Amino acid sequence: MRRRRGRLFSLRYQPSAKARLSFLLGLICAASVGLVIYRTYKSQDTAGMRAVAVVLVSLIFSMTGLIVGILSCTEPDTRRILSVLGILLNGAVVAFCFAAMYIGVVM
Repeated sequence: MRRRRGRLFSLRYQPSAKARLSFLLGLICAASVGLVIYRTYKSQDTAGMRAVAVVLVSLIFSMTGLIVGILSCTEPDTRRILSVLGILLNGAVVAFCFAAMYIGVVM
């Protein structure tokens, strides 16, 4: 017997665990990069090695969150709002980190 391709009503149409993970990684990375920017501004524009390490770790986590968010968008019968927000947050952090690295190399 052939199965219908409609919505699975056994699922509650909730965000998946991958979408939540992607969104949380995006929030954590955006907050940590924002905190590094604030502290660098407060200390007369001198970023130490800790700040660089935090940004690089945030870059790695946000790339992971970006991949997990893209994978969570492909899951059927789940809400995609958290995965889309996670993709946007993680993409913004990745773009900012690469832009900051490019500015640091150029200047």
